[in-house]
Amino acid sequence: MRQALRWCLGGVLFFLLTGCTISATYNNLDRLARWQIADYVDFDDRQDGYFRAELDRLLHWHRVSELPVYADRLDRLTGEINQEFTEPALQAMVQDVTTWAERIEAEAMSMTVELMLSLTDAQVAELPANLEQANEEFVEEELDVELSEARENWAESM
Repeated sequence: MRQALRWCLGGVLFFLLTGCTISATYNNLDRLARWQIADYVDFDDRQDGYFRAELDRLLHWHRVSELPVYADRLDRLTGEINQEFTEPALQAMVQDVTTWAERIEAEAMSMTVELMLSLTDAQVAELPANLEQANEEFVEEELDVELSEARENWAESM
C-alpha cells in the first residue's frame, strides 16, 4: 500500500511540477488526436471537418467544465498531503480520476459513433491491418522488457 501511495503522490507531484509541459500538450491535443487517428484511418474531407469541429467542441467543454473540477480536486489533495495521506484518500482520488475519464468518454461518444458510422468500406477494411501494426510495434517495444527495466525506462522518460 505504501508503494501505491508513493506512486500516486509522485505522479501528482510530477504533474504539478511539469505544468508547462502539460499546458503545451493540452493546447495541442487537437493536433495530437488527428495524428493519432491518422495512424489508423484516413478521413475524407467531410469526416475530417466533422472530427475537427467536434474535437474543438469536446476540448472547449473539457476546458470550461472539467478543468475547474480538476483544479479544485488538486487543491483539496494538497491539503490531504499536508496531513496524513491515507488509503481511503488514495481510493477516493482513484475514484475521482475514474469518474473524470467516464465523463470524457460519455461526452465523446456521439462523435465517435458518428465517425465510425461514416467510415467507408475501404476505411473499415484498412483498420485491422493498422491496428495489428500498432500492436506489433507495442509488442516490440514492451514485450521482452523486464518489469524492473520498464520501470527504469518510465522513470527516465519523466
